[in-house]
Amino acid sequence: MEERRKFGRCKLEQKAKIATEESQDEKGTLIDISTGGMKLVLNKQLKVGSRLTGSFKIVPYLGPFYVQGDVIWVKPKKQGNSRCWEAGVRFTKVNTVMLPGRLEGLGRVAQWEPALVVAFIEGALFTG
Repeated sequence: MEERRKFGRCKLEQKAKIATEESQDEKGTLIDISTGGMKLVLNKQLKVGSRLTGSFKIVPYLGPFYVQGDVIWVKPKKQGNSRCWEAGVRFTKVNTVMLPGRLEGLGRVAQWEPALVVAFIEGALFTG
């Protein structure tokens, strides 16, 4: 099977806070991340194509990342006796500064240049 990913993935397990237009304050777990997107595990099923805004902390001594992205896939996952959902998100915006915005509590995300995002995340996560 041919690998379709453009970016390397970093596996981790971090708490994440997300909001969509349907749901304001969801908590989930960030399972992996790359410069292009992330995979989350949530107790609620997200809609493919929905816009997601989120925040999470992945780099010590640095504040949280604030991201905006599109949900590109969702699949059920059994976790112990409960059912949860995995979701793949493609980033559209990434920043470390929260700005006031529409999704209360998370803010609108100002866009970094893609090359800066790649350099920053790869430098922080993939070089140890």
